[in-house]
Amino acid sequence: VTVLELKLRLQAHLLKADHEWYDLEGGCSRVRGATMLAVQAAAADEKAGTARLSLGEEMISVGDVGGEKKSGPLAVRRADKGAQVEVSSNCVELLDLPPEKQRLLHGGRVAEDHELLWDLGVRTDDEIALEFESPAMPPSLQVMRAPPTEKVKRSKSPKKKKK
Repeated sequence: VTVLELKLRLQAHLLKADHEWYDLEGGCSRVRGATMLAVQAAAADEKAGTARLSLGEEMISVGDVGGEKKSGPLAVRRADKGAQVEVSSNCVELLDLPPEKQRLLHGGRVAEDHELLWDLGVRTDDEIALEFESPAMPPSLQVMRAPPTEKVKRSKSPKKKKK
């Protein structure tokens, strides 16, 4: 398997995969859906019927999210425990990671798309790190990670004297 093939599998899994949760009695609930992230924090709103969200919280869509963004509440499951809630659709975003937005690392080394995982020394149950820029990145972190900007140099022209 090449690194690119693994990246494509990751992308497909985020867009539609089976998720399951178990309750304390051993009951299982399953959902096939896409992974979404909260791109902003939101308080619970009883009037709108939406739940509280934390920035970066992971959710699984319930049903088809489609390509177009709908307004109003969106039915999702919290990824950690599977609790079904409704959230404001403008607070969440589909986590779509095409291969060019993914960076895989093994043993501290960036893996190139054409390389075979076996040739990199990856074996069953080995750890591989995935890096990507999250759509839920806080604005302060976006500023810190932004490339440095060049300062515009001002010309030193002689000041005009007033008469």
